[in-house]
Amino acid sequence: CPYCNALIEHNFAQRDIAEVMQSDFDLVAVNMWGDREVIQVGGRTFTEKTLAAALRVNYTPTLLFFDEARQVVLRLNGYYPPDAFRAALTWARNGADNSGDFSEYLANVEKQGANPQLNPQPFFESAPHDLSSDDERPLAVYFEQPNCRQCDTLHQKVLIHELVKAQAEKMRSVQIDMWSDAPVTAPDGHATTARTFARELNIQFTPTIVFFNRVGQEVMRLDGAFRTFHTQGILRYVNDKAYLEQPSFQRYLGTLAEHWRELGLDVNIWSYDLPVSQNGKAVVVH
Repeated sequence: CPYCNALIEHNFAQRDIAEVMQSDFDLVAVNMWGDREVIQVGGRTFTEKTLAAALRVNYTPTLLFFDEARQVVLRLNGYYPPDAFRAALTWARNGADNSGDFSEYLANVEKQGANPQLNPQPFFESAPHDLSSDDERPLAVYFEQPNCRQCDTLHQKVLIHELVKAQAEKMRSVQIDMWSDAPVTAPDGHATTARTFARELNIQFTPTIVFFNRVGQEVMRLDGAFRTFHTQGILRYVNDKAYLEQPSFQRYLGTLAEHWRELGLDVNIWSYDLPVSQNGKAVVVH
């Protein structure tokens, strides 16, 4: 897992992060495919594997922070870069003393050095947004915000890759500023605003992409700093409705990577430019 490796080498290698983790938190590592017995905070007994399934862990690393009352105060799905991770530690450490929600706190931390505008894409639908319209294609809602470095990375390094665009263009795609008061019709038909809709879905990190099926049910979300291979895999997983047969995205992605390697392709999970290649040249698999 290169994202787990990045958590260790990029985040925990920072002295201030390591000191906070060691001094302020009790740490428990769980192998999501392991068979060791785990007693969850609520007192129920699981194996590592069944606990991960019960918690609907789709990405590694996934971190859950509990307070002294054994309540989850923060959940991080996927890898968060060091600055965002520092903010998460501060938020989790303060627990009940926090005002507002984590998404607001993180937005204020991450404003420096980013594009002050939303990043456009040719496949985004124009406003006003009616997410309830009948369409055979799955719906992808991109929750973003201005001054968001990870949003810039998604657009400038990931969505520009033909492997990702080939999947994105098969969907209805809508970009929403999570702090906007612009009107939105939600997938179930109720009238709301972008800000309220983001809060209803508990969006805490940008960019987050929430995927809905044609009847308006959420089937998947991408809410971490993912690179090209994982991003195309998530879009492909939704487009092909693979979740109906394989509920574990991690198993799906591993099988996909192995299949492509058997075809003679090189798979690099961590590369922005060459996630799938042959003889040093990018390959687009439709």
